[in-house]
Order: sequence, then C-alpha cells, then structure tokens
Amino acid sequence: MTEGDSKRLVIDANVARAAGWGHPKTSTSKNCRDALVIVRSSCHHLILNPYLLVEWGKWMSPFSRTWLVEMKSEGKLNIINGTEHDVLRNEIEQVAEDNKQLSVMQKDLALIETALKADKSVISRDEEVRGLYKRAALKVHMLADIVWVNPNEVDENPMVWLQEGAQPEQHRTLGYQPPLGK
Repeated sequence: MTEGDSKRLVIDANVARAAGWGHPKTSTSKNCRDALVIVRSSCHHLILNPYLLVEWGKWMSPFSRTWLVEMKSEGKLNIINGTEHDVLRNEIEQVAEDNKQLSVMQKDLALIETALKADKSVISRDEEVRGLYKRAALKVHMLADIVWVNPNEVDENPMVWLQEGAQPEQHRTLGYQPPLGK
C-alpha cells in the first residue's frame, strides 16, 4: 500500500481500551491490537478531534498508549478542530425515538462528526450505537456514507479491509440496506 492509498480513520477509544497487553488469549483484545498494528504498519492515519483525544487518554491501555506515541512520531496522528456539526446534531435529535436513544447517539456523535471531516470511516466496537446510526441513516443522509467497522466482528473481515486499503465498500456503510430476500 502506498501513501496515496492511505485512509484517515477515526478510531473509537473503546478499541484503544480493549487492545490491552494483558489478555493475549482474549479474542476482543487480540482483534483490537491486530487492527491497531495494521493501521500503524500501513499508511493509514488516525484522526481525532480534541474531545476524542481526551477520551483516548482516559481509556487507552498500555499497548494503545505506546501505539499512539508511535503514530504521533511517524506523523500519522492528526488532531482536527471544528468538527461539531449543528445540522447533524439537530437531525439526530429529530430521529431519536426517545431520550435514551438520543443520549447513546450523542455520546458517540464526535466519531461521526470527525469522520465527516476525514475519510468517513469509523472503527468502533459499539454495536448498539452502530445499530441506532444505521436506523437514523434512513432519514439523516449525512450518516449514510459513513463506513463503520468493528474489529471484533470477524465475519466482517476487518483486518483484510484494513490491509487492502480501508476502501469505502457500500456494505460497510451506515446507509447500506441489503437487497430484499437476503
């Protein structure tokens, strides 16, 4: 993969937390570590906003702390400001079915807002919020093209996706609707 093939990826702090040194036999920990290793060894960049950087600081494991320092020293960590998107926030408020859903979606909205300023790709283990965003994407069109990959969902082949350039494959987007009957 060349530098031109690199993607600017937003990675949730829940991946950093799970990628601990201490659980080599835990598949979640191993999968998250493997994803981070692939991101670093490829030409991909980590994109965070200041809020997400603070979240990483709170939750990262010793492994991900070392990984983040290496990414920064290699120029592969980019912190971007001004990611808040008022229109998106208002649309999310309109489609949330109740306050609980709204709270869950708002908690991780910084991932989406930052991805919109990068290459529209999020790596996160949070399946609850992914499901909520997928439903919301039917009405909130800004969500539709966001790629959401869970490094712990082996059936999604996340490691292959990362190794092959993290392309925005339609079936990985929040707006993807499988053909009827499948």
